[in-house]
Amino acid sequence: MKKLVPIFVFLLLLSSLMQAQPEVSTRLLNAMRNSNPEDYIRVLVYLQDQVDILSLDAKLYRENASLERRAYEVITALQNKANSTQPDMIAYFENNLENRSIF
Repeated sequence: MKKLVPIFVFLLLLSSLMQAQPEVSTRLLNAMRNSNPEDYIRVLVYLQDQVDILSLDAKLYRENASLERRAYEVITALQNKANSTQPDMIAYFENNLENRSIF
């Protein structure tokens, strides 16, 4: 359970940075309550500020973009969005992946 505390705190901090109410599913809350301190729990975090993939797809379709260009444009857009909106999350993951407290 103690490994879950940093993740939970991180999620709360992240949600306050995004000025949105955190939504934690009942299933996750139950898993956190019923787990052992050393257990890992996998979670998915959905962020509200996302790349508009549909508009990007329509633009690339109009331009008759190659598959390689499409891949480059989508990956670049996703990376730019992450770098501009999630610097604290990126730093958190980079720091905690090194000491294996998250994976």
